[in-house]
Amino acid sequence: MEPAVVVSGGRTPGGAVGLLAEHASAVLDGFGHPVALIEACALPAVALLECDRSDPAIAAALADLAGARGMVLVAPVNRAAHCGLVKSVLDLLPRGALAGLPILPVTTGGRQGRGAVEFCVTPLLRELGATRLLRGPFVPEADLAAGVPARVADALAEFSLAVGRRRRLAG
Repeated sequence: MEPAVVVSGGRTPGGAVGLLAEHASAVLDGFGHPVALIEACALPAVALLECDRSDPAIAAALADLAGARGMVLVAPVNRAAHCGLVKSVLDLLPRGALAGLPILPVTTGGRQGRGAVEFCVTPLLRELGATRLLRGPFVPEADLAAGVPARVADALAEFSLAVGRRRRLAG
């Protein structure tokens, strides 16, 4: 299976974003994809903000991103605004790196964040050159008390198929 990367854009380890990122990694691993998990909050802040690609942790994250055939972006939203950490990680990528790459945005936050994917995350990814955006779920944090909803696994299954189709198209 083709490798995938899960980018966790939470401001701290754990929490709703961390739970969804770990879940996405486990589901994709179960589908047979080698998975790299990049936690934005674990990257060195100064190197991240300065786009210092020579920093070892940044270089490792970039290598994971470059080797991936698909990306799951797990991001918190607050009042339909994305987290700056997500943008900082994406700013590390060279121009055009997202073109043709299947991307599944998974967002979480308060109930007011429902439109975040369409009005915030999708335009951000399109501006950065993404051309193969899948419809990603928004999961209110309160819903996670009962576990990760099945719609997340359904979206990951669609993502897995898209990654496989990309391989066949490119190869």
